[in-house]
Order: sequence, then C-alpha cells, then structure tokens
Amino acid sequence: FSWFFGSGPGTFVYDYAKYKPLEINQTVFWGTRFGSGSSEAVDRLATTGLFGFLSFLGVILMGWILGLRSIISREFRKENFAWILLVGVFGSFAGLTLGFFLYSANLSLIFLFWLLLAAIFCLVGGKSRNFDLKPVEPLEGKKPRMNTPFVAVGVSFAFIVVLIVSMGIFFVQGQRYFAEVNYLRALKSVAKGDNLAGVNYLTNAIRLTSSSQDNYWRDLSQVYLFRINEEAGKTDLTQEERSKRVSDLITLLVASAKSSSDSSPQNVANWSIRGYVYSQLLNLINGSDNWAITAYEEALKLEPNNPLTYTALGQVYANRADNLAQDKEKT
Repeated sequence: FSWFFGSGPGTFVYDYAKYKPLEINQTVFWGTRFGSGSSEAVDRLATTGLFGFLSFLGVILMGWILGLRSIISREFRKENFAWILLVGVFGSFAGLTLGFFLYSANLSLIFLFWLLLAAIFCLVGGKSRNFDLKPVEPLEGKKPRMNTPFVAVGVSFAFIVVLIVSMGIFFVQGQRYFAEVNYLRALKSVAKGDNLAGVNYLTNAIRLTSSSQDNYWRDLSQVYLFRINEEAGKTDLTQEERSKRVSDLITLLVASAKSSSDSSPQNVANWSIRGYVYSQLLNLINGSDNWAITAYEEALKLEPNNPLTYTALGQVYANRADNLAQDKEKT
C-alpha cells in the first residue's frame, strides 16, 4: 500500500481486510469483506492513491468547467438545440459526479460517466476538420496522387491497429464469458450433488482463463474435498481401489489449494480456504497440520482482525495436541 499510488485498481477488498477496525467484530458485518468503498471517491483514494484520486478529480473538474462555461456563454446560447442538449447532458453529468462522493459506482455508472464526459467535449468542442482522402485529378502524363498522403497512411494504419486490438479483446473476453458459463454450471452441479460434473466444469473454466482466476481454483479445491468424502464412503470398492482414488484426489486437492493462493497471494480468502482444506486432511496426511498452520498464519497477515481465522488456527493446534497425547499414550 502506498499513499501516493494506492494498492492498485480493484484491490479495496484487500485493503479493507488488512486495515478494518477491531470494533467491526462487534457488529453483524464482522465476517463481511467489502469489495468497494462507501463511495467511489473513497475507493479511488484507497486503490489509486493520492495521485490517482487527484487525476480523477481533475477529469471531473474539467467536465464541470467546460460544461458550466458553455452553458452561461451568450454565444453558445444562440445555438438553441445544442444549448438545450448540453444542459441536459451536463445535468446528468453533474448528478453522476456528485453521486461518486456519496455512493459506490459499478461498471454501468463508470461507462455512463465517460460517455457523458465525451458528449460534453463534443458539444463544446470547436469545429471539426475534414480531410479529403480522395486522389486529386492527375496532371497530364502523371499518376493520381493523394491530397494528404501522410493522413491517408495514418488512417489506414490506425484502422488496422484498432481492428487487431478489437479482435484480441473479443477473443479474450469471449474466453472469459465461456469460462463464467462453465463456472455457473459447476455451481449448479455441486448444488445438485453432482460433484464430478462440478470438477469437470471448473477444470474447463480454469483452462479457458489460463489458470488466472483464483476463485476457480479456490472452489475447485473445495469440490475435490467433497469428492474425497464421496470416494472414502463408497462400499463397492476394494480397500486398495478406494485408497488409490482418495490419494489421487488429495494430490489434486493440494495442488488446487496451492494454485489459488499462488494466482492471487494478496487475497485472504485463498489462504483461508487453503488452511481449511489442509485442516480436513489432518487424519489422512502426516504434516498437513503444519501446512494448515502456515496457511492460516498467512491469512492473519492479510486480515489480522478476523476472529474466525484465530478460531480455526486454534482448532488445528488443539488437534495437534490431541494427536501428540495419543502418541504418548501408545508409547
């Protein structure tokens, strides 16, 4: 975290987890991790720092200054339709920007903000310039040439760049869309008790996002835990088959839990789930208590005032103490 540059866009949930006051545990929101600030201004100040907040504030002030100056301008009032349109656009822009200091914003409001700002610039901007890209009439015995060759080349190059970038964005966003579709199907399958289908859908979602979504890994580790309980409870398998299946699932479980925190180590939820799934393996794998303790300690570094993590960590230590007592009795 930096006062000048913040913690990064979209990281308010990490800031809140780390710096939330201890008194919040006395309220019903003790276990809630808020993903955004109480207002867009607060969120910008925390995530983008002083520089980012002042830049955002400067953009808002620019829209206010241009809009108000044009509205009160006598010359601009002569254009009745443009003036009336500007009043409506600026009124919407003013209400929206004031709301940024009172409420949190979402993608739709942010899009509307930039759209209204662009509309203000278009309405108050100067006259447009036209470039004639048609070839001029050729002189006798010479080939036709462009009026503005550099402009023509620049327009063609810009068009190609925009086309390539647009195709790339469409491809990436298309993958993310289908990944979310698979993720939703996984949640529905797990809710119906079909954990095997849930694993398959989550695996497809992870493949489509190149393993970058930590929540996919996090949920996959929990579904693997369900699968372990299913396989361990089957009576139609031999002991050897059951042990092999459980062992394979434990390997996948550990890898998934580790991948969730590796892909987003600043997300306390990943470490909490990692500690939880490790704590469920205490009677299956030697040393899993050490893994759980390490994961919970990392979670406490990111969210030091969460009582649930302290409780879970205490349960791991209590389980370790019971195992040590049993081993001592055996000897």
